[in-house]
Amino acid sequence: MFSLTWGAVTDAGRQRSRNEDAYFADDRLFVVADGMGGHAAGDVASQLAVTALAAAAEDDLTRDAILRAVDDANREIVRQGSDRPNGMGTTICGIGVLGPRADGQRLFAFNVGDSRAYQLTGGHLRQLTHDHSLVQSLLDSGSITEAEAEHHPDRNVITRSLGTGGMTSVDWWYVDADAGDRFLITSDGLVRELADDVVAAILSRDAPPQAIADDLVQHALAAGGRDNITVIVVHVDHADRPVGDTFDPLDADTNPRVRESDATTVPPILAPTNEV
Repeated sequence: MFSLTWGAVTDAGRQRSRNEDAYFADDRLFVVADGMGGHAAGDVASQLAVTALAAAAEDDLTRDAILRAVDDANREIVRQGSDRPNGMGTTICGIGVLGPRADGQRLFAFNVGDSRAYQLTGGHLRQLTHDHSLVQSLLDSGSITEAEAEHHPDRNVITRSLGTGGMTSVDWWYVDADAGDRFLITSDGLVRELADDVVAAILSRDAPPQAIADDLVQHALAAGGRDNITVIVVHVDHADRPVGDTFDPLDADTNPRVRESDATTVPPILAPTNEV
């Protein structure tokens, strides 16, 4: 069984007049969506996505219920987008607590697009998700370096999203967690402003999750705030590992594993900022 506390915040940023991000957070499901489409279409798409996922959280969560909700959101976004000249779409990324509230629970992560989930555990920050983007594909193939990716002209191009029609290919996997771990679910407006070591330092502060979420956004705004910024910070207060074979084996997921060498060691903690 997991006992979690969390904090969440969303901000339009310094250069966008509209916030097309949306999020949903309760004690068992944490979801961020980053909409796209223009002319108010992006915020419609992201809200449709989080609404569909929120409905799945009304009962005990299962993997299939979450995946069905993502597919339902995709079909509804396609339907409503057919009346708009440019269509609309959204990313989706989240972490859910599967299983009954009493016992046998396990954490489940999923994503479509380039919104991300991270885990701070054992002094290391690791990116759980794998971006569905053109730049990530180029990185995976060795065509560009990490340094080149930072300034690539097509960094905004994603290769998967909700709203593109057909069945949605969702990456999903189970996550082990211990008491004291923290999770971050975020739109790309945060990570395009802050390096991993900065994120790790803020996330490791001895402060409530809401204060951490607020501070992450304030740092991103101070760094430029060029896009909408949405973050959910989840702190694991208590964790009992599931026993038996109630869940699928860990190798039944779809997500590439993060190598230990890819993890970011937490640097000295940054002082919080009040700059905006």
